[in-house]
Amino acid sequence: MDDSVLADLPSAEDLKLINEIADLLDYAEIDQPNVSSPEHSVQSSDEAVPVKVVKSQHYYRQRQKDERKYLHEQVQELSSQLSVLTTMKSLEAEQCSHWEKVARTQKLGSQKATLENARLKRALEDQIKLAEALDQLLVKRPRLATFPTADVIDWKLRKLPIDDARRQTTFHAMLDDAYDHVDTSFLHKGLYDLCDNHRSLDVTTNEKEDNIIIDVQSVKQIENNYLNCSNNFWALFQNNEHINLPNAHLQVLERFGNDGFYFTHRALMPQKNPYSQYLWGVKRYFEKNRVVLVFKTVLEDERYPPVPGLYIGNHSAAIIVEAVDELWCRRRMSMLGQLPVQPPELSPLSSNPSHFICEFIMHQISPTFEAIESLVV
Repeated sequence: MDDSVLADLPSAEDLKLINEIADLLDYAEIDQPNVSSPEHSVQSSDEAVPVKVVKSQHYYRQRQKDERKYLHEQVQELSSQLSVLTTMKSLEAEQCSHWEKVARTQKLGSQKATLENARLKRALEDQIKLAEALDQLLVKRPRLATFPTADVIDWKLRKLPIDDARRQTTFHAMLDDAYDHVDTSFLHKGLYDLCDNHRSLDVTTNEKEDNIIIDVQSVKQIENNYLNCSNNFWALFQNNEHINLPNAHLQVLERFGNDGFYFTHRALMPQKNPYSQYLWGVKRYFEKNRVVLVFKTVLEDERYPPVPGLYIGNHSAAIIVEAVDELWCRRRMSMLGQLPVQPPELSPLSSNPSHFICEFIMHQISPTFEAIESLVV
């Protein structure tokens, strides 16, 4: 059933309003005095009602009856159409395949995002106009000075404030937004179509050769219940403050309830000194027959300022553990990261060409990737 057909039908609130209008017309007719009744008939010839007035009132009442009848018919007809279409829509949703449900979810998410973007754009334009007006009225600065634009929401900048309440709100908003895009990302990469035991690790530069792109993918079937498998991985971070991996060290910094925590990940040189630091937020989501773990790096944190000389990665990742049957599950893992080709000042990798840095990162993160795979069992 085309969604545009449902969109053209009146909503339940519209039907209720039509009914109320019809009822008002009913009351209007009841309250209207009947000029032909004995109580309102005029006894004397001097007070006789003109024939023209009687005909006008009769015509008015007849028109009310016709309008009321028409409105009641419209309510019944549209209510029946809406009921039939709603029933058909629910049956289609129940009988459609998994991919059709995913497509419907993606379509609704796209429409929601479009509306939200339009709303934010209008709000931003209004704030810019207000800022410009205040700038002209209240501030006198040199012409070359720029007026600061309105503040952008912290989670969109992936910036954690130092205030505890704002920090918690920003953390959940950032991870919830990443969770909304997990299926889209996996579909775009074709991860749902890959065979078991697929794994790939690629470190290259982008077309402009100003950023290093790290792309990790892995699909594996595991002999374990999907809940047990995901809980085993989650327990590592719940029960340990420090986790040592090949060429990496993880430290849990904060916990956000039972399903979210925040940790630092330092990638290590062969001499065990760090060359990059990632501040990861991770949150767990339970769905029907699967558990989704979403990871996102924080780019700026007032509580944990960046260490000079270390890369700050712009990374996102997700692990989906889905049920195959009661004894087996399938783990799908994806990570996409981005680092600037130009190392920061004081970096141990400074003065090295980009191709050497890519090869070095590939060599260092390969054992880390294998270790993380082995943790989800």
